[in-house]
Amino acid sequence: MNVGCVKLASNLSVEEAGGSRTNLEPHRKFMNRGFQENEKNPFFQQLTEYPEFHLLPGNFFQKLIQLCYFQIGDLNQPAHFLLINLLKDFAKACNIQVVVQDIRFRIVVKPVYEIPGDAAIMGQDIYRVVGPVDALMKETLESQTSLAEIIQSLEDFKPSTLGDVLISKPSWCASKYLLEAIIYHFESDKITNDEIVRTTLVASLKKSNELKIQKLALDALGTEFRILSEAVFVKILHETLLKMAGTLQHLKEIIISARNIEHARLLKKAFAEVLHLKF
Repeated sequence: MNVGCVKLASNLSVEEAGGSRTNLEPHRKFMNRGFQENEKNPFFQQLTEYPEFHLLPGNFFQKLIQLCYFQIGDLNQPAHFLLINLLKDFAKACNIQVVVQDIRFRIVVKPVYEIPGDAAIMGQDIYRVVGPVDALMKETLESQTSLAEIIQSLEDFKPSTLGDVLISKPSWCASKYLLEAIIYHFESDKITNDEIVRTTLVASLKKSNELKIQKLALDALGTEFRILSEAVFVKILHETLLKMAGTLQHLKEIIISARNIEHARLLKKAFAEVLHLKF
């Protein structure tokens, strides 16, 4: 499924590409008057059906202005197609650069570390117990040359901190890089929560951007052990992408890992309900 993202180049909402300041007020008044006259038009009404309008403050026109920074959705839908063209017209009138970025979403029934790509983001516990057990044990044993070294490494081991993102290149990961997102503490009363997932996802995406990742495999963070619902995960992912608009220059594809067919079905349902996207 291709998902289109439209965003204005960073810091160009009030400045021309050449650096001089642009007065947007005349254009705002003109467009505001036009929207007030046409707000009940069926095409404009379709825009209000999308989650962006519920996330952003202000009236219809103010929401549209803010959407100049980021737009996510199925570009085959009339509302998104219309919005993109409106943004382009607005940008042209104000001499603002518009950048169009297409991101492809897929859902596959496969462990995230078995998905080939540039990087895989895997939900992990503070003691790093998540992963292919046999491969982890083999790699640990092969890295040590004696029983004394194994005992010493166990004694030296320190748990990670919730929110950490650990980067490695293990032999058992099909992607080039493995990013272990530390979002779980299995020994605590509350294994994880939406805020931990949110902040760790932001940190993980920042690191993936630093690595210039284009194809990203992603655990449905928080849903692997049924702590968070699939809808909450999709909302967190959506809001995170909104907040990070303009910073993910390299990302072209996100492949979401599902535990099984039922998990995949629930994820597809969540994407349909939250983002009006169908796979």
